[in-house]
Amino acid sequence: MTMFKDNKALAVLLAILPVVVVASLVLAMTARSGGSVSMPQIMEAEEQALQLEKLQAAAKANVAATQQLASKVAKMRQGAEVASLNPFYCPPPAPVSVPEVKAPPTPVNRPVPVFRSAWPKLTLDGIMRSGQTVLALINGRLYKVNTKVGDLTLVDIGQNQVVLEDIDGTRRILSCAKDSRSAGWGQD
Repeated sequence: MTMFKDNKALAVLLAILPVVVVASLVLAMTARSGGSVSMPQIMEAEEQALQLEKLQAAAKANVAATQQLASKVAKMRQGAEVASLNPFYCPPPAPVSVPEVKAPPTPVNRPVPVFRSAWPKLTLDGIMRSGQTVLALINGRLYKVNTKVGDLTLVDIGQNQVVLEDIDGTRRILSCAKDSRSAGWGQD
């Protein structure tokens, strides 16, 4: 089959081949028998012709399969040629396995704790009210809620005490000297 470059020529040859084989068998039998052919000889020729037809059918199936493969190869070559002519052609990337990487935990912005050996020396001298405004007199200076007293924040002003908060969130109560309880720092 490798001798035939054209599939059509192979198909024609396969179609003619049974006729040629039967004719040559009949001629050989008649020459051997002196011009007359017997019934067993004809039966043998017919059997050989049937085997030849089966071979011919198998050959046609092989030709059809070969033509399909040739068509696929031509399409693949055409696709490869188109890809090589396209300057923007980019073949699809090969699959790559990427190991799963866990993101580091997001840092939480918390105030840096300040470790104090002692709270500052503060004295609540008094609390003044004027309408809706409430002021605390601490160490001789006036403060209102949410203002800084050194590095502390005044978060609440009560009847006779104030609540101060450190930057790490620790709260302390500063009582007024005129209160019946002892004046100075208390724990919130």
